[in-house]
Amino acid sequence: MLANGGGTQPFNENDPQIRGNSTAPGVDLNQDGDFLDAVTLYRPNTTNTRRYGLITSLIYDINDDHRLRGVYTYDYGRHRQTGDATFLDIEGDPLDVFGGKDGNGPQVRLPDGTNLRRRDRFSIASLNQFSAEYRGDFLDRRLRINAGVRLPYFERQLNNYCFQRDTFNALCTTQAGTPVPGRPGFFRFPVSALNNNANNIFGAPRSFEVEYNDLLPNLGVSYRFGESHQVYAAYAEGLSAPRTDDLYDQIPVNPEPETTQNFDIGYRYQTPRFNLSIGAFSNNFQNRIVRTFDEAAGLFLSRNIGEVELRGIDGEAGWRVTDDFTLYGSASYIDTEVLSDQPRGLGLAPLPTAGTQLVETPDFQAALRANYTLRDVNLFGVQFGNFEFGGQVKYVGDRFATDVNDEVAPSFTVVDLDIRWDLQSIGWDGSFLQLNVTNLFDEEYLGDISSGSNRFAVPGVTTSTQSAIYQVGAPATVMLTLRARFF
Repeated sequence: MLANGGGTQPFNENDPQIRGNSTAPGVDLNQDGDFLDAVTLYRPNTTNTRRYGLITSLIYDINDDHRLRGVYTYDYGRHRQTGDATFLDIEGDPLDVFGGKDGNGPQVRLPDGTNLRRRDRFSIASLNQFSAEYRGDFLDRRLRINAGVRLPYFERQLNNYCFQRDTFNALCTTQAGTPVPGRPGFFRFPVSALNNNANNIFGAPRSFEVEYNDLLPNLGVSYRFGESHQVYAAYAEGLSAPRTDDLYDQIPVNPEPETTQNFDIGYRYQTPRFNLSIGAFSNNFQNRIVRTFDEAAGLFLSRNIGEVELRGIDGEAGWRVTDDFTLYGSASYIDTEVLSDQPRGLGLAPLPTAGTQLVETPDFQAALRANYTLRDVNLFGVQFGNFEFGGQVKYVGDRFATDVNDEVAPSFTVVDLDIRWDLQSIGWDGSFLQLNVTNLFDEEYLGDISSGSNRFAVPGVTTSTQSAIYQVGAPATVMLTLRARFF
């Protein structure tokens, strides 16, 4: 699979990156006979991914009440990440959307024999995982026990052929950088189009491997009493290896994986007309990873916010009032706490995040939906069949948008309506016409959040800021959908 996201960048024809280690005055990008211009080039981030997987399992039924299962999972991903620049046509469009990769478009050749590019790396990500599970039923199948274990083995082989400033920003050049005192393998380079950051320290190209593995148990118990009642409890441990992109950083250390310990306990009640469930949970995270968007760079980045605790309760209930009228409601309350300050890099004071709440996590959410079916509608002697009317309201509480909790996305409530006409009555089986009205009262709210570290300067720690980026919620919208089945 070949995919990319691209953008343009003006380059001075005598840019240090373009000259490289040669003595040439630059490259005449616009062919006007000098090296004095700034020319806009197309510089995509292109990824070529080849991925293969295998899942196989073996099940042994000891008897009707006891089962053993073993599973092996293999996943292999080969990632070639490049950023070969190319030229724009007279209308400002790139000569090829994949830039100069592998002859797709013309490359920007440099005097030192290389081509202009924004990154150049090759990665292999593989997973070998073994897991085993036991399921047993006891006490006339009222008691069920599930016990299992997983052993994932993640391996990453990484090769970076350019100098690296941070997770995503590379400098592909043959320039001779200035060694940074006290930091072997780090260099400082002259400011250029792709090196316009005040902290212009880059780690040298390198090849390395990282491995992550752990023994992860899980246990679940449920007990059914009476005809409609059940209680349950569960415990599971998890491990999430860092994204391949996040491993490419100027600091030559292996980022720790995100690990979790999850506890759940609850009660369920179910009858043909009514069902109810309520549960409590506790999730402990180590090396919690949060994704954020760097608007200036146009890149999604990750940051490790350390240890986090989540505690809460949630519940849902459904009631079939009549055969044609149903109600459904859900609600949850979550209390979160970040337990440690957030490191900011070598020699820098950490952000004071200990005791703050987790970003993007509302403390309270609730939703209510109602559905009513009007059957066999007949107007003026014409049979129209069935109509289904639905309405829902959703409330989302305040959400912190920065790690130090100095910016908040306010709560909001959204109401939606929908009407569906079943077209079976006119001989069109499996088809319907549906009208949806979302955000009926045109509520203005902030939807998705790409959180930041701090909205304002933190006295005694940092004067730099990283605000959150918001996606504004959709306004009142009307949609008409026709689903047609022809066979």
